[in-house]
Amino acid sequence: MPQIPGATDKVFLPISIFVLNVVLALFRVTLLSAVGACFIIYSRYGGEYANSVRWVRSAGYLEMFQTLRSTKNKHVPGSVKLALVLGIIVTLAASLLDKGIAAFITPATRDGPSSRVFTNTTQPILSSYPKNFLGWKLVVPDKGNVTEIIQKALVGPIALPRPEKGYTYTPATSVYHRACNAIGLQVEFDGEKLKNGGCATAKPFTSTIDVSPTTSKLSGDRYRLTMPKAPQPYLSAALEWTYSYGYAENDEKCVLKEDYQRPVVFSGGFAAPPRTSTTKCFFSALENVAVLSMTTIRFSSVEYSTKIVQEYLAGGSNELLSAMEKAINTTPQPQNGTEVGLWAIFQVANTTVEFYACDDTYDCVYGIISSIYFNQPQKELMNVTNESDLRTYDVGTYMTLEYPLSTHTTTIDGKIKVKLSPVSIEKMRNDTAAVADYMARLGTHLFASFEKSTLYLQYDITEVISGLEVTFWVLAAAVIILIASFLSWQMTNVMIGPPHHSSLYSVIRSRLASRSDAPVSRLMRFRYEPLMFEDVKLLPDHVEHSSSEELSPGDVKDHTNPSTV
Repeated sequence: MPQIPGATDKVFLPISIFVLNVVLALFRVTLLSAVGACFIIYSRYGGEYANSVRWVRSAGYLEMFQTLRSTKNKHVPGSVKLALVLGIIVTLAASLLDKGIAAFITPATRDGPSSRVFTNTTQPILSSYPKNFLGWKLVVPDKGNVTEIIQKALVGPIALPRPEKGYTYTPATSVYHRACNAIGLQVEFDGEKLKNGGCATAKPFTSTIDVSPTTSKLSGDRYRLTMPKAPQPYLSAALEWTYSYGYAENDEKCVLKEDYQRPVVFSGGFAAPPRTSTTKCFFSALENVAVLSMTTIRFSSVEYSTKIVQEYLAGGSNELLSAMEKAINTTPQPQNGTEVGLWAIFQVANTTVEFYACDDTYDCVYGIISSIYFNQPQKELMNVTNESDLRTYDVGTYMTLEYPLSTHTTTIDGKIKVKLSPVSIEKMRNDTAAVADYMARLGTHLFASFEKSTLYLQYDITEVISGLEVTFWVLAAAVIILIASFLSWQMTNVMIGPPHHSSLYSVIRSRLASRSDAPVSRLMRFRYEPLMFEDVKLLPDHVEHSSSEELSPGDVKDHTNPSTV
């Protein structure tokens, strides 16, 4: 059963402004006609002055005001003066009522029928890294929502260059169910596992570790890794993580590479703004999907100091930072006596890894990587893409989100200085998880083929219906007034005949027609000197040529002339 709207609820009308203006114009005409019907009734039962009042009202506001003014000191009944005043007020109110209704009406839109549409767009490849699309580095403003930013980019001109007008586009999403809730940690080079268990294994720094590391377990789920000094600093290149799902040679692997280039050091020790990169991999005849999302924050300092890191990583894991400081200060040298070239601390919680690493040049990186593995995704895209494209081990980075560093002023020793604002680690954690979650919900509705430089994307499209919105009580009142006005107008015309609803012109024409054997035209010839219609004088000669003094009704009644009406 349809619900009746409340008095203050809004009612949507799928009409244009033009139609609204036409409706309001008809409303005004009907309402003024109803007011005219009231004066028809008054002219029928209001006495000798009643018809004059009705005719004066039909002449307009100026005529009504002038007539009212002329009756100020005249012997005119008070009821007639009141009728003139009411005529002015009611006619003015009826003329302005549609403007009042329009004040409660605002333009609005409503969603119409919806459907799904598939698109594929050619994307330029970044020449320096062929597994990245150019133009997919998104900026996250302060307090920005990463999910909304990604969604906005997916309906922007890069992903959707030619949207159909009159429709809203929303990237299609599906519900997913995690198939993996715990992961292990393993060093790629020698296969030693730092953390056992779980249905997936995270392998850190797979592009930089090429010799046997020294590993140990710290308290809880924290682990330490050290590497001997290498010709090139370990953190001078972008980090790469590899996730393996499954067992032995049947592992399904997904790789995510950090978006990083050797930077210019910012004040405060930042070597690059925080960045979040994400990718997804498809496995097992497209029934399994892995999503990785990694945020890294780079530092560069002359000498390592936890004070710098703690100052600029607001809400960071103090235990992780303390563990790193202790690792740097107490790490034993490798057995061959070489210097340590990399310190790394890892902390694993469910499917999230938090890490902090520094190399021998005291370049440091703080990172968070979130992973989601799920099966049975929606397969709407599979009929338009090759499954071999989807099952690609060396997948690329779908997009990168960058958090610009902000500044604030502070007073130090009486001097105002501009400093970089701290980066909220809690926000980084939440955003990393949010990016992974949204990419997982996009499922197979979003797929990038880096070999073909093509982005495949499926949208839910909804027709946008433009219209107007009006408060329910205003609409109900307007409809009631309109119906009542129309009925009163029509009933008055039926029940009260001429001359009470006719104009003075029509009355004169009717009287002339009744006294003439020949038909009288609807449009008659008229002259002022003398006052004549169709060569018939309206006033006797002595009245026609009288002075400007006011005539009494008897002056006209007492003189008859066959040639006058």
